[in-house]
Amino acid sequence: MCHYYPQSVESFGMITGVGAMKLEQFGRLFLNVIGKYAVENGKTELDITFRSKQKKVREKSPARKKKGIGSRGGVSTFDLTRDLLLQKLALTEIAEQRGVSQGTIIFHLEELLKAGEEIDISYLAPPAGRLKKISAAFEVSGGPLLAPVRKILGDGFSYEELRLARIFIKSES
Repeated sequence: MCHYYPQSVESFGMITGVGAMKLEQFGRLFLNVIGKYAVENGKTELDITFRSKQKKVREKSPARKKKGIGSRGGVSTFDLTRDLLLQKLALTEIAEQRGVSQGTIIFHLEELLKAGEEIDISYLAPPAGRLKKISAAFEVSGGPLLAPVRKILGDGFSYEELRLARIFIKSES
């Protein structure tokens, strides 16, 4: 919600984690708050169509494993990312080759791991000292949300680094 700034019930319904019940119960309430914030801060709604496609794919989890996440009978965007990860390319290089952001590559990585893909990503781990600081900040913040952790750590840590670190922290627990 904080990334896409949905401005309609349809857009809000495409946000990952918002199902029919949440949409009915909280849709208008959240849209009012988000809309007010967006106007006050010059934010506009971002396209959520990519996420909505992923939500539809998640509903068919047995097929994901066989064909690849998001596959429609051919090579999926996740397959392409997985192949580059298996080559142990840096996130920046994968993002550049794919023509997407590093955040999108991290999203693909998160989804691939959730789907049970076995990918050696140890080469992507933040340096031990930084990972320890990030881990401590997640503990202090009391949850998996990135904004509180970044507030604790400051601008020297990017959201991409925090998301990647969160993957390693989850795998340790």
